Amino acid sequence: MKFIITVIFFCSVMCTKLSAQYNYPISRTVDSSDTYFGHTYKDPYRWMENYKDSEMVNWFQQQNRFTDSVFTGLNGVDSLLSSLNRYMNSPTWGRNAWFATTTGIFYTKTKRGQLDAPVYFKSRKDTAEQLLLNTWTIQPGMRYQLSAITASPDEKYLLVAFDKNGEEYPFIKIMNLATRKWLQDSIPHCWPNTINWTADSKGFIYGYNLLEDRTKPDASNYDVVKYHSLNTSTAKDVTVMDNKLRNRAEKKSATVIMLIFI
Repeated sequence: MKFIITVIFFCSVMCTKLSAQYNYPISRTVDSSDTYFGHTYKDPYRWMENYKDSEMVNWFQQQNRFTDSVFTGLNGVDSLLSSLNRYMNSPTWGRNAWFATTTGIFYTKTKRGQLDAPVYFKSRKDTAEQLLLNTWTIQPGMRYQLSAITASPDEKYLLVAFDKNGEEYPFIKIMNLATRKWLQDSIPHCWPNTINWTADSKGFIYGYNLLEDRTKPDASNYDVVKYHSLNTSTAKDVTVMDNKLRNRAEKKSATVIMLIFI
């Protein structure tokens, strides 16, 4: 913690001095914006998202030359970089708990520089850890990130939500924990915070949005909650709540309230 505070202090001091002494390479701005749910947000540096663009490559080169010119004239840079390299290359690692049951814990284990997310299980009665899956080996050529993990109440199945390419609308897969094999069930474009198993472990409730473009102002009108039964097609999923049912429920609630006060 002291090291991090020192680095932050050093960087803040450097930024203050540099802003007063140097002129940074110009970063061009453009008239670009996006509208999400009725609110418009400006994005003047949208052009920088294309890293292969020749202008962007030239911008990086200018920034690199500017940084080198500044660091060349500073004292203590080599010792600072040496300390940073030792810190960045230190063999650190950690565990992140995702879900706990009566028999054990599901968790990921990470180390510095690691990009994939292997999922492990460790029994409360045994110290040995069991590798269940790796997000980078689910599908050849695809690199997924974890969005949610939850075990069925009978602890026979593991529901895992994967996010692809930062879409933030993951798909669901189910693993048979006894065989370590995936079921055929696969549900795309779900909300990870809406997934809940039923008490009998025969299925689960999940939510998703019917629109491909979820930034539209009326996107919330297309939110749907459904029930999925294990080992069945998603075409047979039962709608628990949608906009029509929600409006109908709200009208009934309003009617009940009115009758109470009459």
